[in-house]
Amino acid sequence: MKKINAKIIVILGVIFVSFSAILAKLSQAPSLVIAMYRMMFTVLLMLPSLIMKRKEIKHVSYKIFILCIIGGMLLALHFATWITSLKYTSHYFICISYS
Repeated sequence: MKKINAKIIVILGVIFVSFSAILAKLSQAPSLVIAMYRMMFTVLLMLPSLIMKRKEIKHVSYKIFILCIIGGMLLALHFATWITSLKYTSHYFICISYS
C-alpha cells in the first residue's frame, strides 16, 4: 500500500478547518443538525482506518475505551456550542477573520 505524504494531509486539514466556520455560518440548517452531520462525516471518513486496524482496537483496555467515548461526547458538545455561537456573529466578522 502506498503511503500518503503527511504534509498533504496537514494542508488539506488546514483548508477544511479554515472553511468550516464560513460554511456553517452560511448554512440555513439548525446548529445541532450541522454538528450531527459534522460528526457523522468524521466517523465515515475514519471508518476505513478503523476497519484496517480492528485487531489492534480489540486490545484497547476498557478504561481507554470509556475515555474515548467521553472525549467524543465532549467533542460533540463543543461542535454544538461552537456552531450555535456562529449564529450570533455577523457575516462580516466571519469573512474578515479568515481573510
